[in-house]
Parts: sequence; structure tokens; C-alpha cells
Amino acid sequence: IRKFLKIKGDANKERTFVNTVLGETFKIKSEAPDHENLYNRREEYQIGTIPDGVYFLTMGVDIQGDRIEGEVVGWGIGRETWSIEYFVFVGDTSKPEVWEMLSNQINKQYEFGDQTMSINLTCIDAGYKTSTVYDFVSKFPYSKVIPIMGRDAVKDVMVSPPRAYNVAKSGKKIEARKIWYLGTSLLKSELYGFLKLKAKETESGLDEYPEGYCHFPQYDRHYFKMLTAEEQQLTVNKKGFEEYQWVKKSGARNEALDVRCYARAAAYIIGIDRFKEDTWDKIKLQSITETVQSVQTVKKPVKKAGGYW
Repeated sequence: IRKFLKIKGDANKERTFVNTVLGETFKIKSEAPDHENLYNRREEYQIGTIPDGVYFLTMGVDIQGDRIEGEVVGWGIGRETWSIEYFVFVGDTSKPEVWEMLSNQINKQYEFGDQTMSINLTCIDAGYKTSTVYDFVSKFPYSKVIPIMGRDAVKDVMVSPPRAYNVAKSGKKIEARKIWYLGTSLLKSELYGFLKLKAKETESGLDEYPEGYCHFPQYDRHYFKMLTAEEQQLTVNKKGFEEYQWVKKSGARNEALDVRCYARAAAYIIGIDRFKEDTWDKIKLQSITETVQSVQTVKKPVKKAGGYW
């Protein structure tokens, strides 16, 4: 007991104590939030509509062989979020039909009072079916859709500066495009911290939400299990050094966790971490204005006032 009290709080010394003194296997405590708690605090806003507090939308998309999964996330002041919609498009991703569904999703407009709001930026994972993703993304402007890849090696930033790659069709290089690499460990750590936040009830009886609080509609338990499907474990890398890595729980699926991180990366690229007070109203107005213009009949295309970066 005296030995344990001396080293308590030091993970490396605790591991040695458990292994050598107790003769047991040491396990790192999971950082994953309790999915059951998240399920129990779901809210009553309707899936696919924009609650009060949302200023703009982003979307994260994951590509699999037999489906495309993604999530639309609404962002508010202080990085408070609302999950607007989680979708799964089932279909062979080597064929065009499922990509057409994704294209419609990118251009989808969501009810916002008596108006509608469009998705500002979509991040699509290009780690699987890379050339297909590149071809698809090339149909959209950078301000609308970008390809991304997660990298554990990116430690200090959520998103590294974009790097150029060549899009080739039939062996011919036709243009230079860019891809963004994500610091997945940092993104997941921030998200798990936000998921553990709790609302406080005020004297008026209304809930007060801290910065970063995550709101969810009436999703099923499967969604929240996917959202909390990974945990950090102390492992030994190829060079023989110990390091913490994100590992999926046995038998778990993690698409909801991945696409939420991609949507966060999109908000980062837009500049949410650098917003000033007046920026929030500007981006909200921009999101609504662009949507209203797109549903009206216009004779000439409306030029955007500039990019996000």
C-alpha cells in the first residue's frame, strides 16, 4: 500500500507496480465516454432540421466498399455542436449510383425556420478508393468539398497544410489538386473531452451548456457505440518505444467517430477556432444567403465573395 501511494498518478510507475508487485496485467483506463450516458441525454429536436444556436454546417464522409457513411454537424459559438443527421448510403462504391446519392447529400438544404441552410464544407476520407474519391471531389470547388486523410503521425495540429497531388485519368495528368492530412489523435482527444461535458441547470430551470457541448437527436444505441468505439492504449511501436495509440474496442465499428472528426476538421479549416464575435453572424448569413440563391431561378451565376482560407 505504501509503495502504491508513492507512485499513484504516474502511469508508467503504476504499470510497473501492477506487473511486478501485484503480478497482474496492467490496463490503461479507457478515455472513451460512456455510450449509455450519451444515449440517455438525447434531445427532442427533429433529425434533419436546424436547432437554434447553429450558425453553419459541415459534413464528414467515410467511404467503405459497400456503403458511404457520413454526418452533418451544426456549429455554434464556443464550438458547441448539434448532430443534424447521420446517413448511410448502401451500394457498391465502385459504381456511380451511390456517389450520386452523396452528391445530392452535399447539395442538400436543411430547414432553418422559414429558410434553409446549406452545408458549408465537406471532408471526404480518401484513404480508401483514393483515385475514385479524387475524381469525385474534383467535380466540386475547394470551398465546398475537399479530400482528407487521417495521420497518427500528425501530432501537434488538427489539420496540416494541404499538399498537392496529381489527378490522372487514362494515365494523363490533367490538373493539380490538394489533400489535407488530419491529426486524428488530437481530434479524437478533443471530441472525447467534449462528450464528457455535462449541462448545468440554472435557477430558471433551463439548461446551461458549456463550450464544446455536444447535442444529439433521437439516434439509436448503435450510433453512440460507434461514436465511442475507440480508446487509448499504451503500446510499443516498431522502434521499441512506448506510446499511446487509439485502438478499436473488440468487435466495434467506429465510422461515427471518424466522420465526426472529419466534420470537426472541416470547421477547423473554415476557421472556427479563430472566429471573432462578428464572424459568427457573417457566416450564418452567408450560409442562408447561398442556399436561398441556389433555390431561386437566376439568369447569371452568382460569384462567391471569397474562400475560407
